[in-house]
Amino acid sequence: MKRFIGFKRRSKTGGPPLESYDFIERDKLQRRRKIYIRLAVALILFLILLGFSFIESPYVAKVKEVSAYYLVDEKSDLSSSIAEAVKRGIWMDPFEKGVLKTFLNNKGGELDSFDRRELIIPVSGKIQREFGWETSPEGDRLLHPGIDILAEKPGAEIKAALGGKVNTVGENQRLGKYVEIDCGGDLVTIYGNCWEITVKEGQQVKQGEIIAKLAPHSGAYLHFEVRRAGNIVNPIDGFMGADKEI
Repeated sequence: MKRFIGFKRRSKTGGPPLESYDFIERDKLQRRRKIYIRLAVALILFLILLGFSFIESPYVAKVKEVSAYYLVDEKSDLSSSIAEAVKRGIWMDPFEKGVLKTFLNNKGGELDSFDRRELIIPVSGKIQREFGWETSPEGDRLLHPGIDILAEKPGAEIKAALGGKVNTVGENQRLGKYVEIDCGGDLVTIYGNCWEITVKEGQQVKQGEIIAKLAPHSGAYLHFEVRRAGNIVNPIDGFMGADKEI
C-alpha cells in the first residue's frame, strides 16, 4: 500500500498537501500507460495470429501457440483487451457474442471445422457469399459467419436443414427476420433474411419441414449459419456433395 510521507506544502484551501495531488496524478498516469501498453501488445499479438493463420510450419505453430496464450488463456490479462479490439473492428457484421466466443475459443486463430452431420439444403439456389475471412475495400480482414444463398425464384420456401426445436423467432439489424433451431448435440442452425416465418418458438420441426419464406422478388437470399457449442462452423461442410450450385 502506498503511503504519503513528509508533505510540507499545504493547499491554501486547507485540503490535502499539494504534493499528494502530484503523486496521485503520477499514479494515474502510470496506470493509464500500463493499459495502453497492454492493449498495444494485444493488438500486435492478434495481428501475428491473423497473419500466421494461413501459414503451415512447425515454427509458425509455436509462435501461434505462444501468442494465443496471451490472447485467450485465463491466466493472461490481455484477453479483455483483445476482446475489446475485436469487438470494435474485426467483424464484417455487427458484433455478436457467439462470434467473439468462437475467436477466443480457437487458440490458433483458426475457424472451427464442421463435425459432419448431413444437412439438407435449406433453399435451392446459388451461393453468392461464402463463409470465412474476407477483405474489405479498405484492406481489412473481416469475418462472414455464414453463407448467403441466392434463391432460384422469388418467395422461395426455406426448409429446416436439420430437425429440432425452434429456439428463437426474432428480428435484428444483422439478420433481419430470423429463425434459430436447436438441433441437439450442441448444434444450432440459424436462418436469416426471412420474409415470412411460419413456425413459432418452442415448436418441434423435422428435417425438410418448411419454416419460412424469402421475399417475393428477385435477388432474395437466405443467410444461413451453423453453430456448434456456441462456435460458428462452415455450413457448406455439412452439405453432402454440395458445390457452388446447391
